[in-house]
Amino acid sequence: MLRTRTLTVAVMFAATMSLHGCLSSDDSTAGVDDASTEELAIESVALQEMGEYTDLDPRFYATDESDLPESAPISTVRWRRELVSFDKTIEITIHEPGDEPATADVTLTGESAGLLHLWAWENDDVLKITKDFADVGTRRLVLQKIRDRAHPHRGWKLVAMSGVEISSPRTTRQIRRVRVQAGRVDETFTNVTDLVRVGNLLHLPNESEVVVTVETADATDAVFLHIRHERRRVELENNGDGTFTGRYRIGAGRGPRHAVIDVLSHGTLYDDEAAYDNVAWGYTYLIGDVDPEL
Repeated sequence: MLRTRTLTVAVMFAATMSLHGCLSSDDSTAGVDDASTEELAIESVALQEMGEYTDLDPRFYATDESDLPESAPISTVRWRRELVSFDKTIEITIHEPGDEPATADVTLTGESAGLLHLWAWENDDVLKITKDFADVGTRRLVLQKIRDRAHPHRGWKLVAMSGVEISSPRTTRQIRRVRVQAGRVDETFTNVTDLVRVGNLLHLPNESEVVVTVETADATDAVFLHIRHERRRVELENNGDGTFTGRYRIGAGRGPRHAVIDVLSHGTLYDDEAAYDNVAWGYTYLIGDVDPEL
């Protein structure tokens, strides 16, 4: 039975704080009220003001069969994910050092669930196979209270963030490194969890060809690149040595973009009995002029 996609935000306050007035006030509820206000402001920055940067599942979901890419793992097989539900949680820890600006560590978690649709040829007929899929994505953020308190978000600003790591439960897939080349840019990433200052995010030039090379732990993997703002999913060419290469072109524009490296096991796509097995790394990058305020 198909369920309507839902989005729920559960805020888990894990803060241990010494906010001004929390311990000295005679009002026993004042500290709680102040803490809640700060956390709601942080949540607003993380999920709304900077939502284009902090997406938890920036993969491209084809909405119907006509949206499927021209290429497929083999010429007789096509596949797509159908997202049925997406639940998001946010955990906030605020640090108030006293003589320095307050900071907040934020962990965003997104749980995606749905159906994996496979099409294959069998005896000149099209065979339709459907599997369940479930993924959990995690991204870390750091915010700092460096803006005027009169700002809509009580002075909080996003200053650093990680990429988003997405995986199915008990996944056996691995990504060892991702190399990105575009113009003079040549960067290699060996993980997706490092915190990077927002102004230091990967910056790719407009009107450039981007070459992406991925190394996994299994040469039989199927590896795809998702470029959601272009509604594209590109299959990376298997080089036969555990590396996979693909290309796409950046047009004109300005602002944040997302690229996701999506690794699926051979059995996920080619075995009608094998369970869904996936790992993905999602990176936020910038194109065009960089905002000096970042």
